[in-house]
Amino acid sequence: MFAFLQPLFLALLGIALFLYGIIHSVSGFPASVVFNEVISALPAFLAVLLFSLGVLAVFVGVYLFFAGIRGVRRRLAEIRRNYGRRQPTHYDEDEDYYGEPAYR
Repeated sequence: MFAFLQPLFLALLGIALFLYGIIHSVSGFPASVVFNEVISALPAFLAVLLFSLGVLAVFVGVYLFFAGIRGVRRRLAEIRRNYGRRQPTHYDEDEDYYGEPAYR
């Protein structure tokens, strides 16, 4: 039942957020002086944004490096398991390779 109502609640939440955003934007519109201050502070904001993007790139790069190494190790283990040497664990005259009685 909740799986049926979840999209409905999601749609209602979307409508509520849309209406809140419109009402808040219209009623709280700032003066033009505020926009001029934002424009004058834009170069400093972009410098901080680029710095934080660089820090984020370092962490993402380290994560991707270790994830790639882990994937390579997993793939090599799979290749060894599937294509490595296969030797029977025991030889018995009365059984063939699969453990069935041997034909004579």
